[in-house]
Amino acid sequence: RDFFTILPFIMLFTMVALVLPLETNTKKYMLGNNLYFALTLVSPNDFTNPSVLKAPGDDLYRTSNLLRNLMVYMLLGVTGACIAQVMLWLPYPIFAIRKLQEHTTTCADNVQDLLNLIVDSYCFKNKDVEHMNFLKLKLKRKFDLALAKHATMTALLNDVWWEQLVGLHVPLRFRLSAVKPFIDLYASQIENLRAMNQAIVLERYETLHELFMKAVQKEVYIVQLHATRLLDEISTQVHQGTTELDLQESARVEKHMESLLTHFQATQNRIYKRHAPTPKQVEANIPLNLFVFSLQSYCSTLLEFQSAFNAKTHTTSKRMVKFIASTLQTFVDKAKYPRDKMEMAAKVWFAILAACFFSVYSFGYASTTANAVAYVMGNHIGGSFSVTANRVGGVIAGSIIPSICLFYICSFGCGSNIVVLAVTNSLMFVWVTFSMYIKWKGGFESYAGLISAFTATQVLLKGCDGCEKGSVAPISSYSNLAQMSLGIVLFIIVEMAICPQSAMALLRANIQKQLKLYQQCFQVLVQDTLARDGAVATEDDAAEATALEIKAIVKKKLPALLVEQAALLKEAAFEPLLWKPPFSTQKYEAVLDCCQRLLNNTLVLFKLTQWYKHRMDLQHPASPSPSANSNNDQTKDHHHHTSNSSTTANLISDDDDDDDVAKPVPVTGIIEKKEVWGFSTAEVNLAIHDTFDTLHDLFGESFTYADGDQTALFMQMKEAFRLADKDCSGEID
Repeated sequence: RDFFTILPFIMLFTMVALVLPLETNTKKYMLGNNLYFALTLVSPNDFTNPSVLKAPGDDLYRTSNLLRNLMVYMLLGVTGACIAQVMLWLPYPIFAIRKLQEHTTTCADNVQDLLNLIVDSYCFKNKDVEHMNFLKLKLKRKFDLALAKHATMTALLNDVWWEQLVGLHVPLRFRLSAVKPFIDLYASQIENLRAMNQAIVLERYETLHELFMKAVQKEVYIVQLHATRLLDEISTQVHQGTTELDLQESARVEKHMESLLTHFQATQNRIYKRHAPTPKQVEANIPLNLFVFSLQSYCSTLLEFQSAFNAKTHTTSKRMVKFIASTLQTFVDKAKYPRDKMEMAAKVWFAILAACFFSVYSFGYASTTANAVAYVMGNHIGGSFSVTANRVGGVIAGSIIPSICLFYICSFGCGSNIVVLAVTNSLMFVWVTFSMYIKWKGGFESYAGLISAFTATQVLLKGCDGCEKGSVAPISSYSNLAQMSLGIVLFIIVEMAICPQSAMALLRANIQKQLKLYQQCFQVLVQDTLARDGAVATEDDAAEATALEIKAIVKKKLPALLVEQAALLKEAAFEPLLWKPPFSTQKYEAVLDCCQRLLNNTLVLFKLTQWYKHRMDLQHPASPSPSANSNNDQTKDHHHHTSNSSTTANLISDDDDDDDVAKPVPVTGIIEKKEVWGFSTAEVNLAIHDTFDTLHDLFGESFTYADGDQTALFMQMKEAFRLADKDCSGEID
């Protein structure tokens, strides 16, 4: 009766804790402690001796004494946390702030090292096969180290907050509000440099490349020099704890970058006019454009940092108020309660409900089974097979071997409590040390190390229960293992029975979402920009809303989907295949790399479009008249249409000026057919959209279990239809 009286309150608390947007570890400890105390209090067994029933009217079970015990339990937990923090300071202090400062002070050097290596290799050094292969391997290694450095700094950001709470940031001269934007800048510059590196990978170094390099390498070097100085200036002021940046190099970087772009445009006009290149030669020059525009994105990111940094709140009191307000707002934000989160909460709730019945009717009110479900649950999508595998491994490692060792310790050492205590504590120290080493070294098995340390501590701290009886049996340890295993199996069954989600299916759906967003970005950033000649009317609410939407996609949605894709890829490797074909981790890692490069290129395109619109606004401050947009309609025939943007017009202008600054030439109309390097944007746009649609189909449900031959046949059919569609109309006669 007591169990069914308290069960509704247990499950209500469980549901509220699962649904609220709290940290996963907070939820785990909330649920674990609640289940432990609820099932222990409702148990009819005596607290001190579970083999006998509670004595009616015993003062130990009065409300005041129970509350006193709960307070003692809480104080023990706080004391343990304090001891753990003190151990970080003795004998040598280990501060997260110090470690973070060690990483951030070298960020500028790492970025500059990559920039110098890329620019020197692409613009100045001689290229041969052996040198380029070595360079690619060297750059790959440096990028891997840079990404690992960013991951380490991001993890340290989550560890410095408690040091700020006790005021350690004052003697250590650390300001989180200044360092965090700098780390974000570091991540953005790494992505820009990866786009520049992609130009090296794609470059074929044909005849026109040398001509372009001789013309623009001086400007590239000047931009590189001033960008390096600007990054050093940013790093110096950030680590000095300034709250208001005043960068002297910004104007010089902006001036020389503008000069490089205009000189590059003039050089392109002159070389194309003088050498009459073939379409293949123009195509081979695309990596150079990617390199220059990626460098422009690199510089624009530096230029935008000052305004973004100065707009942040650096006063501690204001930041605290802002943090509390934003935290409270998350509880009423509908976006924090997505459907997949509600489904996961329902699964965990049902699993805990079933675990409570098993705990009561099978294990005598022991909360181990219910606690196992609470600790196994996570906040990630795509199932919990990776967490479950680590949980099982940790439980086995922390239960079986320590239990066997404890059995022999108790069998031969029962005569002396000192011997039992010394050997047991020594074993626990060694086991916890090695388990936590596995935890902190990282890797997919790190969670197993934590569970092993936790479980081994529970087993070894029980000591020798049977010494006074003359018989020792490690039954309790194996009972603990059985209860934990039951909780894990129970969670797997519930997860697969209620709205099962395949990590592989979610991974493919994630890729489809990214492809649709990339296609939308291409539509707006390329097609619409060319159609509007780069002008976006601020009074046009629809155009302004579209611009904000694209910014949100590029800055937030696509990076978030990319992070989710990487997490789903790891989860899919642990998912049981059953009747499904083998999961190709290598293939989906290549897809992840392609998505990363697509994001880099889209970011470059976004920055370039912003610069181009700003430049057009400076040249044409007045709003475009309705007749200005009518030129496009006049230049279309039944099959093709071409862009009349000033950029394309400048490419075919008769301007043969060799000055550094190219003046825009107001040329309108279509590209003449005699210009062999002129092209129709209709063919390019349709081809790119068709490619996006094809890739979207390949990652759909129809091709989930398709083999290589079926995929190749589909691609051949698509290519045949594309070749037959001569007029790019999307229809075949």
